[in-house]
Amino acid sequence: MELPQQNGTAAHSERAFLPAPQTRTSFMATWATVAGATGYRLDVSSSPRFETYVDGYRDLDVGNVTGRVVTQLKQGTTYYYRVRAYNASGAGSSVDVASATTTASSGLIINATFDGSITSNPNAAAIEAAINRAIAIFESLFSDRLTIPILFRYSTKGADGSPLAGVSQSEFAVYPITWSAYINALAADSRSSNDFTARASLPSSALSANVVVSSANGRAIGLDTPPGIFANGTVGSGAPYDGIVTVNSSDPFLFNRPPRSGFFDAQTGIEHEIDEIMAIGSSAPSSGDLQPEDLFSWSAPGTRNHTSSGTRYLSIDGGTSRIIVLNQDSAGDLGDWLSGPCPQTNFYVQNAFGCQGQAADIAVSSPEGITLDVLGYDVASLPPRAFLADINGDGKPDYVLYSGSTRQTAVWYLDNNVFIGGTYGKTLPAGWSLIDLADFDGDGHPDFALFNLN
Repeated sequence: MELPQQNGTAAHSERAFLPAPQTRTSFMATWATVAGATGYRLDVSSSPRFETYVDGYRDLDVGNVTGRVVTQLKQGTTYYYRVRAYNASGAGSSVDVASATTTASSGLIINATFDGSITSNPNAAAIEAAINRAIAIFESLFSDRLTIPILFRYSTKGADGSPLAGVSQSEFAVYPITWSAYINALAADSRSSNDFTARASLPSSALSANVVVSSANGRAIGLDTPPGIFANGTVGSGAPYDGIVTVNSSDPFLFNRPPRSGFFDAQTGIEHEIDEIMAIGSSAPSSGDLQPEDLFSWSAPGTRNHTSSGTRYLSIDGGTSRIIVLNQDSAGDLGDWLSGPCPQTNFYVQNAFGCQGQAADIAVSSPEGITLDVLGYDVASLPPRAFLADINGDGKPDYVLYSGSTRQTAVWYLDNNVFIGGTYGKTLPAGWSLIDLADFDGDGHPDFALFNLN
C-alpha cells in the first residue's frame, strides 16, 4: 500500500514492525490484529485491576496500529495494558491484559515524547519502535544519572515550520560556559582511560572565551544547564526539552531492520541526531567560541585545527592517533565524520552523508562512543575479566583479573578451587586493555597480550 503525502512523494508502509526493547522509562505495548477493526484504544496501569491509570493512557485512541511505545514511566516498575478494538459500530471488549517491566538498572535516561506527526501516522508503531531501539542502545552504554527529554517528529518541516534541508535534523538549546568553568567541570568528570588520556591533551591556555555546550552535555559534567527548547523550536527558561529530532517524511526511510536498498535506515538517522543533542558537533569557527568537540580537533600531531579549511580529525592524545576524520564540506554538518561515496566502506552513525541500504549503531568502541565518553558521558562499567594461567608455577591454574574501568590487574593464586593468596599486578597504560595470556617469549611464564583501539 502506498500512502500519498502532502508534497506528492510516496511513503513506504510498514504496518509490521520490529518490536522495541524496554528502556528505563518505557516499553512497547503490542497486540494482535482484530478482524474488522478500524482502530484501537489503549489503557495502561501500574495495577492489574486498573483502579488507576498512567497519565494520558486511559482509553487512548492509538489509531489503526498494533503497537504503541508507552513513555515517561518509572524505572523498574511493572505495568499492565489492555486494548479495545473499535470500528464504525462501536468498541469491543478489552483483550487479555498483558504486562511489561521497565529496566531497573540506574543510568542515562532518554525520555521520548512523540509529536502528533508520529502518533497520527499509519506507520506510527514502526516509527516509535525505531526510536525506542535507538534509545535502548544509548541507555545501555552510558551510566550518567541524567535524564534527557527529547521531542521526536516525522515531518517535512522543522519545529519552527521551516523546510528541512536534510534527511533528518536536530534542534537543541546551548549555553556559553566560561573557558575555566568548562575545563574544570570536564576534568572533574574524568572516569575512563579515554577521559584521562584526553584530559592530558587539553590546552594550558584558553582557546576561546567560552565553550558552547548543549543543555544535555552541560548537565552530564555537572553544570547548571537545564532543558531549554520548546516544541515550536524557540528557546527559553522553563522549556521542557533538551532537543528535538525530526525525521524528514519526504525521504525514503525504512524503520525496520535489516536495511534495504532504496531506503535510508531510520534508526541510524535517529541515533545521529541524538548524538548531536548529547554533545557531538562543531561549528569550526575561525574565531569565536568553540564547542566541546573542537578541543580535540587536530590537523597533525601537535597542531590544532578549529577551522573549516584543511584536514581535521578527532584525537584524544594530542593528534598522534586519529579517532575519525571530520567532515569539512559545508553541504553537511561540520564536526560530523568524513563520508565516502555510497556504499561507504566505513559506514558510521555520525557520517555527514548517509547512504541508502546501509545501517550502523553507536557502540562504546565506535568513534561516536569514544567521543561522547571524552565529552563527559560515563561509559557503563564492564565486569572485570578473568583469565586462567599458572602464574606461580605450581602446576595449577590461577586467576588473572582485569578491571576495564581502573585498568588494574590482579592475581588470585589457587590450589585447585581453593584461594591461597593474591597480589596486584600491573596497572595498564591508558587506552590499553588485557585480552589474553600466553607464553609469548618461551621463558615458561605467561605474558600479557594487550589491545589498543588506536
